[in-house]
Amino acid sequence: TSDKCVLDSDKDYILNQKFIYPENINPNTEKNWSPFQYNNQLCFVYLWYPLQIGVILQNKLKIISLKYNLPEFFKNARGSTPGCYFNEEIWFLLHKTEQYKGNIDYNHFFAVFDKDMNFKRHTNLFKLGNFNIEYCVGLIINDDNMILSYSLNDTSTYVATYEMNTIRK
Repeated sequence: TSDKCVLDSDKDYILNQKFIYPENINPNTEKNWSPFQYNNQLCFVYLWYPLQIGVILQNKLKIISLKYNLPEFFKNARGSTPGCYFNEEIWFLLHKTEQYKGNIDYNHFFAVFDKDMNFKRHTNLFKLGNFNIEYCVGLIINDDNMILSYSLNDTSTYVATYEMNTIRK
């Protein structure tokens, strides 16, 4: 069977293999690859610091771009929503984990890049709820609203809408 990932209305991407292995990279380094459209092809952020962008060729992830222009704030950034295009920018919602009183605590931030994946800005860390385990895998942006789909404590799923004026501030 094939898995389908639709990133825009013009293209469907079909994966013919369920497991894609990084080429010449330790496969245990990062499991949360972030898909996005880059140079007219489906690419993935493999790591955020330094920024490693890959493409799947012959069922392997091949790193095609390394960018070192990110602040140290991106160290230990993980996971993310797919890249969302808005106003000539690519937005991601990432998370970082910290140890707190013996528990892992997830905190989030928005990261914004230009269409060539050059870093532009990021937000401060924030929580989606009041739980240690939180992650967001869905992001939609239009002129007025941002829609996030996320999970809290691995037990609840939410969809929330925020006004873009609030997010921009």
